[in-house]
Amino acid sequence: RDYLMKLEKYEGAGVREYWIVDVKDMNNNIYFAYTGHSNVQVLSNLKYLVKHVPIEKIQCRAPLIEGYNTEADIQKSTEELQELGVQNIERFVYKI
Repeated sequence: RDYLMKLEKYEGAGVREYWIVDVKDMNNNIYFAYTGHSNVQVLSNLKYLVKHVPIEKIQCRAPLIEGYNTEADIQKSTEELQELGVQNIERFVYKI
């Protein structure tokens, strides 16, 4: 989050106009299986952005990752992102 706060200082100068957050999956178990890491930091950063950046400047990517998640998982992730206030959600298929 400190990283985001440092970047936020530059937003007034027009440096950061749009945020793209690749959430992969909101389910921590799926995220961990694919990345080897927890999604806690990604979600913390996203929540920070939602509070401090105009929502129209945030895009989240929720891909279908073959062998890791399903269409139902992506639908659930999309719903959870919408509950956080995210409106611009890109759903697509990862090519691995």
